[in-house]
Amino acid sequence: MKLTKMAAKAINPAAAEELLKLYPYERQRSVNQSYVESYASTMTKGEWLPGSEIAIAFSPNGDGQKHGHLVNGRHRLLAVIESGASIEFAIKEFDCADSNEVANLYGLTDTGRQRNINDHIRALALDEEFGLSLFDNSKLSAAVALINGDFRPHNKNFLLPSIALT
Repeated sequence: MKLTKMAAKAINPAAAEELLKLYPYERQRSVNQSYVESYASTMTKGEWLPGSEIAIAFSPNGDGQKHGHLVNGRHRLLAVIESGASIEFAIKEFDCADSNEVANLYGLTDTGRQRNINDHIRALALDEEFGLSLFDNSKLSAAVALINGDFRPHNKNFLLPSIALT
């Protein structure tokens, strides 16, 4: 992937709606409405700091054309719509070779709500490739997190039934 363009741009509610419509990313995580409301409240009060990132990844989709995918900033754009404010963002455009590069950019990019292993598995379409249900995906994500933590829970509230770790 390659960063091809970066520009500061004021985004109003109509422009936010247009970006969301033009650059859907079907593997995007679900919207957390409390984040949107919190961001919108900050924007309405005029307390939002300008310059946060909106990232769009362009990749070929098999039809000879490059298609854009919004990989960072959906909650912020939804907050712009909800608040009615015009906010300046740093719009970044990336050129990606394929959908895997888009997924990797999505999985590694975020400055607000952290993405988890489950989000990255969904972005890589591993759930589709292996026929995993949402429940299976959650179990796989938990197993990967445990393995990545060297089998040592980092959360003091984490319990493994009938397994004692020393």
